[in-house]
Amino acid sequence: MIHLRRKSDLSKFDASVFLKKPIFSFVYIEDCPWCKRMMGEWVKLTENPPKDVLLMMIELPALQPLMDALKGVDTRDRFGHVTTVPAIDLHRKRRRRVPFKGERLAETMRAFVEKHL
Repeated sequence: MIHLRRKSDLSKFDASVFLKKPIFSFVYIEDCPWCKRMMGEWVKLTENPPKDVLLMMIELPALQPLMDALKGVDTRDRFGHVTTVPAIDLHRKRRRRVPFKGERLAETMRAFVEKHL
């Protein structure tokens, strides 16, 4: 799992990963009560992640620097849609992103990813 909390975390991140495998992302704000409520289920998901998918947790301050880093690697606007948090999406290779709108439970998220790969 990749966890980006601030711009400096991007120095450890290889943006080309977006071209290599699907990514299931969780964009959050640290003090958001809805994000905090969902965090436990996200941790459960990371303990038994779906196969062949990279899980990525992105705190909102790191989002714009991530989008800037992706411009040279992937021309699609992957995160410009984030207007509320938590935002959970499946970013499939060379295909449109699929927003997750189901119940925010680890098993529900895992089943969603496996269905949409």
